[in-house]
Amino acid sequence: MLLDIKELSDHMFWADSKVWSEVMKISQHNKIQHIFDLLFHLHTVQHAYLCIWNNQPLNNLGKNEFKNLSELSDWGKDFHRKYKVFIDSLDDERMNNVVSIPWTEYLEKKIGKPPEASSLIQTIYQVVMHSTYHRGQINTKIRELGGEPPLTDFIYWIWLNKPNADFTID
Repeated sequence: MLLDIKELSDHMFWADSKVWSEVMKISQHNKIQHIFDLLFHLHTVQHAYLCIWNNQPLNNLGKNEFKNLSELSDWGKDFHRKYKVFIDSLDDERMNNVVSIPWTEYLEKKIGKPPEASSLIQTIYQVVMHSTYHRGQINTKIRELGGEPPLTDFIYWIWLNKPNADFTID
């Protein structure tokens, strides 16, 4: 199970870097704001779960705290570095630990009942799948703005012999 998580995480790093590479190619387009918003949301959720897993307070950064795409990209890279340290520290025993989600009251109102407990492994899967979902939205916007969205499928990554992300993850 832990090996699967590490592999999915490595793919997420690589796929995020591929999308960022294409976004930077079209960064001067005057309609880039929607992509900026999606990337901000993607990395906000990534950072939020990392804070939850590490029992740290959530960092409530706003979009206006990033002057440009480069600063937002650096924040995304910061998540990847910290997430890699976190994933590398895990063992199978911790995977079933229940994770306390701070926005439970919001979820209860939305779904009409208290949410069921979720484990560490389930929330890790959530981060990976949530990131995939929003990369798809970003790729659609890249195409709409005249760019070429990268192929980021997991199986494509496997076929490429699991390359590392294009940016450095210490």
